[in-house]
Amino acid sequence: MSPRLPLSTRPWLLAALLSPLMVIEASGQPAPNPAIRKIDQYGDPLPPGAIGRFGCSRLRHGELEYSLAYSPDGKMLASFGCDFTVRVWDTGSGKEIRRFPLDKPPIGPCPHHGLGFSADGKTLAAVADNTTTYLWDLATGKELPRPKVAVERNPSGVILSADFETIVGASYGGDVYVRETRTGRETHRFRAPEGVRPASVTGPGRVQPYVRPLALSPDGKMLIGSDTTAGVWLWDPASGKKIRQLQGAKDGWFHAACSCDGKMAAVCNGPGLGGGGLGIWDTATGREIHLLQEDSDGCSALAFSPDGKILAVGYREVVRLWDTKTGKSIRSLAPFPSVTFALAFSPDGKTLAAGSGNGTIHLWDTATGKERIPQRGHQSPISFAGFASQDKTLISADEDNNLRIWDVASGKDLHQLRDETVRSVAVSPDGVMIVTGGESTMKFWDASTLKKLRQVGMDKGHRFPRIAFTSNGGTLATLTLAKKESKTGFFHSYCLWQVDSGKKLLQKDIDRSFWEWLELSREGKFVVMKKTLAAYSPPTYFVWHPRSDRKLTLGGSPSLDIEGPSCTAFSADGKTFATGDCVGRYYVADGDKAVLRKTGGAVQLWDPATGKKLRTLGSPDGCSALAFSADGKFLAGAVEEDRTIRIWNVADGKERYRFESGPGKVGSLAFSASGKMLVSAQPDHTLLLWDTGDLKKANDS
Repeated sequence: MSPRLPLSTRPWLLAALLSPLMVIEASGQPAPNPAIRKIDQYGDPLPPGAIGRFGCSRLRHGELEYSLAYSPDGKMLASFGCDFTVRVWDTGSGKEIRRFPLDKPPIGPCPHHGLGFSADGKTLAAVADNTTTYLWDLATGKELPRPKVAVERNPSGVILSADFETIVGASYGGDVYVRETRTGRETHRFRAPEGVRPASVTGPGRVQPYVRPLALSPDGKMLIGSDTTAGVWLWDPASGKKIRQLQGAKDGWFHAACSCDGKMAAVCNGPGLGGGGLGIWDTATGREIHLLQEDSDGCSALAFSPDGKILAVGYREVVRLWDTKTGKSIRSLAPFPSVTFALAFSPDGKTLAAGSGNGTIHLWDTATGKERIPQRGHQSPISFAGFASQDKTLISADEDNNLRIWDVASGKDLHQLRDETVRSVAVSPDGVMIVTGGESTMKFWDASTLKKLRQVGMDKGHRFPRIAFTSNGGTLATLTLAKKESKTGFFHSYCLWQVDSGKKLLQKDIDRSFWEWLELSREGKFVVMKKTLAAYSPPTYFVWHPRSDRKLTLGGSPSLDIEGPSCTAFSADGKTFATGDCVGRYYVADGDKAVLRKTGGAVQLWDPATGKKLRTLGSPDGCSALAFSADGKFLAGAVEEDRTIRIWNVADGKERYRFESGPGKVGSLAFSASGKMLVSAQPDHTLLLWDTGDLKKANDS
């Protein structure tokens, strides 16, 4: 492992970044000592080596939030995300107080899990679907001894009771268990009976028993769950007996909530499942009180207010509040950036916390519908980042088609717009023009003001997934995907455009039936394509020279990832192409055991002119983003496994720098023209600016 090079105070840094964005000590003075805690312009800490942050990291978990929980006094909010961290936030300021890493599962989707505070607010518990229970002392931030429990196979869900003391979990094999949170002692276990599904659902016949736990009453004495009888039932988790069925609630209802007094249960179907709707039931009789929606696109989260008067329901891009007495909608909290995956009311019921699929947390005033701590900057994953105007501004775009211009010196958000063409972005070599591409349209913008300069259209159905300027900035290359009437269905179209007039100079098409993945060089001279000849076989990469129609084979990749490399990058002169393969994980049988295997992950350099591999860099851990420096001498890569950003010397393949990027996947990287700064698109939808000023000095030495 290469040592991390020390940072030092430099005249260029003082001149260019003498602003709130500059790395400072808590006292507000310049911080030459890298050991001193550095903060951004909002007072939040920066990772070592970072000199600024664009956007605010408050209430940004960065990955999907599937659980939220308030402390008893309402001053703290905990979130459990798919980056396998639990974070604790100050609800007054939105500032992160604690961050607790979890054991990352080796394979599989984000787990079902539970999260909650103890009654005295001193302990936080999190439980994952493999039944691992984590306990932390909030005063010290230290993890307490984990309860020793057996790992459940094929878990179907787990719930932590509102009083913190009980865990109820289940598996698809039919076992339902009840455990004490602090000790892990199993107090009850029962097995669900086999059932018969209706023929209209999965066909006749007996099916494997299971119970899917959906919600637990606050006292832990009543479990709301669905089972193989295609219904939603109330269970006694202590005895395993069914109390009663919720009349009219059918299988496929994937979300539930129980009121604080245990008298009402709300259930709904999940997003994209269709049918089902949303309703409130009387738990004493099993009768339906209100059918709020008979047929909806599906909700993704439910929560009752502490007094039971309001039911909060999360949908796609909106959170709606319902009056439980009248069954009428009170108000909608919108716009919401994504699907809502978690909801939690504050103990006094005055604030609703909502966790989105984009990783942001929103705190809403339930009386007025206003957001208590408005989010700043991007609220969805950043798809593009790059410097402009001689490194004085930073350009960024996100997956919700938002384009922003930031001032590097002050960190201020100068201009922003939302346009359907912000799906592909390119900045001219002189940094004065931005080009965006979308459905059948390409638009040109002034990089200083975001004023639209011109618009170019193509035949209907063409999309612009790749855009690149030539080195002189006078010509633009595009790679589009279009549909045609044929057996193959789609084709790729390569075009050259004159920037000043928008006139198309060249167009060449290639059938997509053969090519599964394409990347356009920054000069627009090459197109790299991939084809997988057989399932689970290594993919083969090709270089297509559109202007001469010549094709070269790059060779087989060692990765078994059939989706192709997770990231690619061309050097500015187009002479070197880098691929960062995914880390593939799969299980193989070893007797009666399943053994985890890892494949791929290598960063490789290629010569696109000859198709030869130049070298393999020292990163077997998979990359999510790659970027060359402007002179092509250095390559930066965001390594997924150890959550670092590494910088290699292209000539000898040696690692020169390593930064700790933090949990989650970095989405984009870009060097400044001078090579003294590197920007990374973080999983919390902010941008971090890194000090790389010693690169050339380190290379010379």
